[in-house]
Amino acid sequence: MVGEGTNTYAFIADVGLAVSIQWSGQIRARWEHATARAESKASKSKGKLLNVPADGYVLRLRALGQTEVLQEVNTTDLVHDFGGVIMGAEYEVDVECVFGERRIPCGTEIIASGTAMVHFRFGNSK
Repeated sequence: MVGEGTNTYAFIADVGLAVSIQWSGQIRARWEHATARAESKASKSKGKLLNVPADGYVLRLRALGQTEVLQEVNTTDLVHDFGGVIMGAEYEVDVECVFGERRIPCGTEIIASGTAMVHFRFGNSK
């Protein structure tokens, strides 16, 4: 955890958040591991730079332009599916990286769910 025995210098805040609409009517969010660059305070490794992984992530789903959070999840996974997507709507997904008590904004993506596409096959079916 950042803060316990370390001096924190930088957070790698871009985790490559990507969102997509799934055929099942869900929004899938994927991202990479977040890390912080810190210096050890321990006597044996004092001054050594460490890469400290995030303790977890907080994801939020909102309708585009709205402040109300539709869904929020705390996770340690690197992928999450939001259900209950309405066709023809626009959504915003954001992720915060959690390091101990600190929450760092790590990405925001906007996605639109299109209208349903129905394919008909005409012909002689024998």
